[in-house]
Amino acid sequence: MNELQQVERLRAEVPDDLDLTAARARFRDGMEKRPPRRLVRPLLMSAATAAAAAGALAVALLVAPDSGPKTAPVANVSLLLNRAADAALKDPLPTPRPDQYIYIELQETQPADATGSEGWLGRQHTQLWQSVNGARPNYARHLQLSPLPIPGRPLPPAAKRQPSIAPEELLAEPCGIRPPLDRPYLDALPADPGALLRLMDGAGGDGDRGDRLWESASNLLVSSAAPPPVQAALYRAIARIPGVRLVDRSEDAAGREGIAVARVNGAIRTELIFDRTSYAFLGERGVVVSTGDDGPAGALVSSSAVLRVSVADAPPKPGPNAAHGDC
Repeated sequence: MNELQQVERLRAEVPDDLDLTAARARFRDGMEKRPPRRLVRPLLMSAATAAAAAGALAVALLVAPDSGPKTAPVANVSLLLNRAADAALKDPLPTPRPDQYIYIELQETQPADATGSEGWLGRQHTQLWQSVNGARPNYARHLQLSPLPIPGRPLPPAAKRQPSIAPEELLAEPCGIRPPLDRPYLDALPADPGALLRLMDGAGGDGDRGDRLWESASNLLVSSAAPPPVQAALYRAIARIPGVRLVDRSEDAAGREGIAVARVNGAIRTELIFDRTSYAFLGERGVVVSTGDDGPAGALVSSSAVLRVSVADAPPKPGPNAAHGDC
């Protein structure tokens, strides 16, 4: 089963009377106006999450007023990321063998709006097992979590009627040896911030140089693991990306509060969130900064929380209903 067939199978689970015409139009308009954002590289998206993504740009989940970027010298951004780099060097991930897996556990939140007038927070728990050397199948498991109300609003009846969905599984064919920036374990990347920036800049992408570097760095943080020197170099490289500013307060998809560095692309500010005490990376959040096609200023676009990164010998045995797909 290829990815298109998987999408068709998931689309069949969406109720026939769910009218997403207006939401899809808003989503397409928003995607045409800015480079695509990718919080993680999930192997499978549930039907409920697909519906949430279609309506995400129209839901007015307003974040706290004091969470906007603070006007601060670049040195403050550098100080935060240097402390994060120092912390990464002191808390290393065990070095995986080529035949092992990188395990990443995430929680994701996206506003869902099926009616155009009511909204809630759709949530998903994701577990990824990615083969280090690409010689073994990758495995993903996604579980839809109970919806939450938008702060200040009751949970609408449509959210309460959301069906309970069993975990969805996907076993993907081995990917083989991928380019250094696309591997689950980043041991082939340089441990020098300047060299790392040059490599990310050469990978292509949309937007100006700052846009491309920020997009690449964000994806590496959320969806990969790295040796401590490379992780530290990545944090210090982010401090050199043009347009990065400090956000005094942010919150990831698991509700963990932290301090963030952020960059604005179009009408969306993307925040990389760190623990205030340990300086560990917590997750990512996207917020609308100017009212327009993406929604009102302060609206949440999406958020993620990295709950665990570790090394595993093998993924769990897939269930009988697991989907099979290409890399």
